[in-house]
Amino acid sequence: MPGKIDSPEIVTFSVSMSGTEAYSFAQWLKRRQFDDLRKRAVDEEDALNMDRAADKIRDALREAGFFPR
Repeated sequence: MPGKIDSPEIVTFSVSMSGTEAYSFAQWLKRRQFDDLRKRAVDEEDALNMDRAADKIRDALREAGFFPR
């Protein structure tokens, strides 16, 4: 079931956004810090899952040409 917590199932989705939005989000992903995630997470494992998901989105943005230095 999609959206289920702790599901081992792989989820694939597509997002449409402007180049400005993509670049800005890529900038935010570059600047995020683990402490920011940890403050909003239920526990350490939740923060690690957030961090891994953010890395995957950052990688997809990079592949689309949005990889700020």
